[in-house]
Amino acid sequence: MSRRMGINWQDFCRRSGVDPTVTDMQNAVTAGAELRLQQGFFAATTNTSNLWVELGLGYRAASYGSFGIAMMTAENLGEIFAGCSQYQALTYSLIKYNLIAAADGSSRLVGEDAGIPGAFRNFSLYRDLGLIRTLIQDLTGNSGEVVEGISLAAPPPENWDELQASFPCPVEFNAQITQWRFRRGATSVPAIMSDRNLCDAYTQECVRQITACQPPVSLVQRLEALLDSDEDWFPSLSEAARRFAMSERTFHRRLKDEGRTLSEVINDAKIRKAKKLLASRSASLPDIAMKLRFSDASGLSRAFKRQTGMSIKDFREALPPLGGALSMLYRH
Repeated sequence: MSRRMGINWQDFCRRSGVDPTVTDMQNAVTAGAELRLQQGFFAATTNTSNLWVELGLGYRAASYGSFGIAMMTAENLGEIFAGCSQYQALTYSLIKYNLIAAADGSSRLVGEDAGIPGAFRNFSLYRDLGLIRTLIQDLTGNSGEVVEGISLAAPPPENWDELQASFPCPVEFNAQITQWRFRRGATSVPAIMSDRNLCDAYTQECVRQITACQPPVSLVQRLEALLDSDEDWFPSLSEAARRFAMSERTFHRRLKDEGRTLSEVINDAKIRKAKKLLASRSASLPDIAMKLRFSDASGLSRAFKRQTGMSIKDFREALPPLGGALSMLYRH
């Protein structure tokens, strides 16, 4: 790709703050180095965005080091996707993918791209479009057997007419949400190199790598974990401070130092809970609003639109037909 673009690899790496030997087979590419390479590539191709999908198509599972081997030796596609969600820091993607499984055996991989700045969002979506297609092909042998359709929350790339043949299923652009829709039983499709012992060994290495580079858990993260684990806990400042054995003043200051307020963190948690309840379709909108302590259904609808950029109606219409209860792994 660098030769095609007329870019000197040494100079490109130097400008991106990355060691030029980073792609040598004996070296592991860290997520930080990969992100800097992506940002450098994005900056160098802002006027040639037709290369973004092709970049993703060029990724191979082996390039992910220990995480790649864990994927290649997993039991099936479902385990691969679960690993991608659990070890996202090793996937080189800024987009968070959640697997949503329906009782009828169908499933979706839904991408959350909130917080990705400007045009870098489209770059990430296009790159991942090619990347996920290639990984499914590499790991299962035939992506056409498992993928039913793809929706991308971005316009079609300029060279889509040339790229379309690389995708064995319909691709919808300008969608409300990014998602890969899989046929019934797709998550049970075996990986072609499945090896339980190797997968367990390299999964342990993934855990070690994640733990080694993980920063200390912030107060916001600890608060989010508590809010997500308790359906009915929406604390006042005094209640939250007491839970963390702090004075109200200290608790407020600590949150402020991390750039958040208690009300912002609670509102984010309410929307996450609203997504789960809406997806399960187990309660009416007024009941959900009451459960989440909104004044009424209109208040919930306004907060949902403000937080997610889409209406509750659009969110519900984007869900697959309900063949049974959904297992939804929504986080941030």
